[in-house]
Amino acid sequence: MVRIMNRIISIISAISLFISSIAGCRTENTEFDDLEALAISAALSYRTLAWNGSIDTDTPEFAWNTAGWYAAYKANLELSDDAVLSGDQLIKIQNVILNGKTAAAPPDTVNTKCVVNDGKTCWEFPDIYEYFRSYLGVSSEVNCEETGDNTFVVTIREHLRFNAVEETVFNIGFNKGNDGYALSDFSRSEFYDLDFTPELLHDANLLSNLLPIYENLTITEDYSNGFGAISHSVKTDNGYAFWIDVGSVGHYDEYSFYTDDNGKVSVMPADTSPEWLDDYVANMMLPGDGEEFIRLTCTQEEEMFFIDYGSSSTVYTVDRGTLALKKVESFDENDVSYYTAKFDYGKKVTEPDTIAAWKKPLRTVTLNLLYSDGITVKQTFRIPSDWEFDAAEYCRWGTVYLDKGCTKPYKYPGNGINYTLYVCEGAG
Repeated sequence: MVRIMNRIISIISAISLFISSIAGCRTENTEFDDLEALAISAALSYRTLAWNGSIDTDTPEFAWNTAGWYAAYKANLELSDDAVLSGDQLIKIQNVILNGKTAAAPPDTVNTKCVVNDGKTCWEFPDIYEYFRSYLGVSSEVNCEETGDNTFVVTIREHLRFNAVEETVFNIGFNKGNDGYALSDFSRSEFYDLDFTPELLHDANLLSNLLPIYENLTITEDYSNGFGAISHSVKTDNGYAFWIDVGSVGHYDEYSFYTDDNGKVSVMPADTSPEWLDDYVANMMLPGDGEEFIRLTCTQEEEMFFIDYGSSSTVYTVDRGTLALKKVESFDENDVSYYTAKFDYGKKVTEPDTIAAWKKPLRTVTLNLLYSDGITVKQTFRIPSDWEFDAAEYCRWGTVYLDKGCTKPYKYPGNGINYTLYVCEGAG
């Protein structure tokens, strides 16, 4: 009860001082015309009050809060220690914001003090000024452009973690009437939130969904220690081709291949399906199951979120329309970047010889798997005519021979011919 009474007394005192300030300032008939500064202040007021939501601009709370930001903005320009408005200034700002009306008592959400300086009633806004000095020029910046008669575009740029920036754009206009200016237009750019599930993101980054849109994909990976790699993915007639850098290592449909120091290319099956590369990007680049997606910033074109792993964090940028990955960047515990992967779609790609080789005449390699229990499995493979089938790596459980009796040790048969190999379990 005592607290309520103190609040009532405080409000009554504020109203009395406010009325006194009106009476004491009637001789000042100049209208308020510092519209650019007021537009900036209104934008800052709205942003800090509503943050990512929305509020009404015709309320006493918004009028008082905007007046406080105006006081802070002007004090900062004048290098003043205090954000102070005279009673006359406060009334004029409220008249502009509330279309000729005033709000006597400050709301609970605005900490202000009514003081008398040199016999003149003034209002101080200590909390807003403290917030102003820790916000504007530190973690944010503001730009104002006059776009017409008494109309302004105010852009607030906020510098977030991981070098990200989020912009909020306000369109603010004032009408000139017989009693001075009045706020006539106030709108802010739309707030975008993450609008997808992990499942949607995973499916969107399957090659079967990406390549029909973009035709090909190039991923450029860079590490802070100087290492890096460039990989390419394209659609083939039966599946996908993937290669790293100049093509010495890669995959084609269900095959994997690699090149030794002498330029010899070896090949073996990587999977039984030519579609096995479909989820390569999704599995290798996207977060694992169960991770929490934390919104960083979103625009009409792209969405950014991050995963916090404790000692490190990874930031993901995706296209808002297709959910295709655009960038993945990892940061250490000090938010210093140590890994970046950039995704380029539809970029002109020159196929290396190891990919072009699959479009030339192929040869057949027949592989007979001879198990110790007497079971024999026959497999056939179509590979480039001058590549060696790496049966030893493909069948580590056995020994490779050139004959069914497992007496002739394996020796590369040569280029341009079909050949048959035998893998014997338990031999050798």
